[in-house]
Amino acid sequence: MSSVASKILESVLIALRQNDLQCDVLQFVFKKDSGCVHALFTFREYVQYLTSKGSTVFCVSLYASESLQ
Repeated sequence: MSSVASKILESVLIALRQNDLQCDVLQFVFKKDSGCVHALFTFREYVQYLTSKGSTVFCVSLYASESLQ
């Protein structure tokens, strides 16, 4: 349920304040027509580029969830 509420809030914020929202081109949150798929594609392409050049890539992932009890 909180995921649905956050998506609604995000949509409302974008609709109301889209002209005021300025962020880095590599940020994927609170942007129209952008989201997880774009972020994952960019990440995958960047890792493939680095490994093709002989670099070792390390990745750390953090999953945070708010528990409503």
